[in-house]
Amino acid sequence: MPERRIPNTVDVHFRYSVDGNRCENVYQMAFTVAPTPATMLALVTEIANAFLPRYQAFQTISHVYHEVLARNISPGSNLQAVYTFPPNTVGSLPAAGVALSEAARLILKTLNYGRRFKGAKGLSGFHEGYVNGNTISNNLVPLLANLGAQMLLSRVGGLYIPAVASFLNQAAYTLSSVLMNDNSVDSQKTRLNNRGA
Repeated sequence: MPERRIPNTVDVHFRYSVDGNRCENVYQMAFTVAPTPATMLALVTEIANAFLPRYQAFQTISHVYHEVLARNISPGSNLQAVYTFPPNTVGSLPAAGVALSEAARLILKTLNYGRRFKGAKGLSGFHEGYVNGNTISNNLVPLLANLGAQMLLSRVGGLYIPAVASFLNQAAYTLSSVLMNDNSVDSQKTRLNNRGA
């Protein structure tokens, strides 16, 4: 299968592991000025510093954070940048976590309508106090909202704009909102090796 590319778009991979399971969430950023090694490094550094404390707030000490990788997925580009977390960078909560299959889902929306114009991020690894049966506790919702708010911010002085990418349309659309449809626990694809939401 040929590699899929999207013009003027960067994939940002937030990577960590839990009990040997490799996990990642992939975020897209659109750009209007071609990335350089310096701006890509600034992007991964900003994402690492902004997202890490938001992930740590709801994940347990069994989560080990590894890196943030940015990759320009525009046709003809192989530019990448990596920010590596210091050794032993872990979540903030005691290791009494629920199963990784118990996940919350953040919906990413644009101003366009249709399935190809929106995305989702599955998040898991919650402390057991944040899940009650099949529902997410009210204490977890603001922590997820804090991460969602960071997803909406432009980076590196506005050079990189949060987006939802469509391989079908070969385009990236500006992210306009991040929300939770409900407080139900959902299944989690990102806990599986080599899978991202």
